[in-house]
Amino acid sequence: TARTATIRVHDAEKFFDESDPAFTGTEENLVKAGDLGTVTYRRTNADEAVGTYPEVLTADYTANGNYIVNVVNGDFEIKTASIKDAKLEAAGGSWIYDGAAHAASGNVTNADGYTVYYKAGNGEWTTEAPSVTNVLDGTVTVSVKATRTGYEELTTDAVTLEIIPKDAAIVVDDAEKFYDEADPKFTGTVTGLVKEGDLTGLTYIRTNKDEAVGIYPEVLAAAYIENPNYNVTEHKGTFEIKTATMKD
Repeated sequence: TARTATIRVHDAEKFFDESDPAFTGTEENLVKAGDLGTVTYRRTNADEAVGTYPEVLTADYTANGNYIVNVVNGDFEIKTASIKDAKLEAAGGSWIYDGAAHAASGNVTNADGYTVYYKAGNGEWTTEAPSVTNVLDGTVTVSVKATRTGYEELTTDAVTLEIIPKDAAIVVDDAEKFYDEADPKFTGTVTGLVKEGDLTGLTYIRTNKDEAVGIYPEVLAAAYIENPNYNVTEHKGTFEIKTATMKD
């Protein structure tokens, strides 16, 4: 009567991108070693992605009519690899408004082949780094990660992006007129703007209606639509109504 024998293939593993190890197993219940010839072990699948592959390790042997052979296949696991000293660094920042977009940055050191991804707040992951241009963009928190197929994901602390208002100044020129004349055109000088026109509707006005002869301090002011990208300091001008004369 044929004898029952078992070939038990050992489970095995490797890290992603490594070569397959030498597969092994155990021959059980043979009368003598070599009754099944030289037993060899192999993998029946060609997958190389990270994961566990059940019962893909099997055995090849020389058939022997004296045995009924049961092969107990083994599992094979491809594990996530890591690169020693691989590091992800990310940077954000605060910038004084200059009209330009300022973005987060991520950089992987000591490793190649990684793709850096960014996520602003609770948004979606993207390879395009989020940026801020205006003060009203607020403080943006950016998460950063780097991935490479088969390798450990690299992460780092989130960074923030912020635009700070730029200082600007308006100096309103002093002005004067003679009694009973119409007001002149008031003028002034603006400094610190990134581009002309950032203070929409800028005009110069007199804030009082007095028409008596006299000096009126700081009644000449600037009117404009506020721009959150600027902290505007205004230096008001003095208006003088001078005593008039009549020729002859």
